Parts: sequence; C-alpha cells; structure tokens
Amino acid sequence: MVSRYHDAREYSMKREVSFIMRVRKVHDILLSQYQKSLIKNSVV
Repeated sequence: MVSRYHDAREYSMKREVSFIMRVRKVHDILLSQYQKSLIKNSVV
C-alpha cells in the first residue's frame, strides 16, 4: 500500500517535471522568435 502510494507520487512528480520542461521549451522558442523580430524591426 505504502509503496503504491509512493510510486503514484513519484509518477505525478515526473509528469509535473516533464510538463514544466515542455512549458520552458515553448517559452524559450517564443522568446527567441520575439527577440529575432525585435532585431529585424530595429534593423529596418
């Protein structure tokens, strides 16, 4: 019973971490695109 609870907790933590990583990746991509567009606008 205890081990099953522990496994469930570990699983949910892993899911949370993977979700955070995915959000970070998307954020980084959006940020780089935003910076590129800023550079483009400033050059023109």
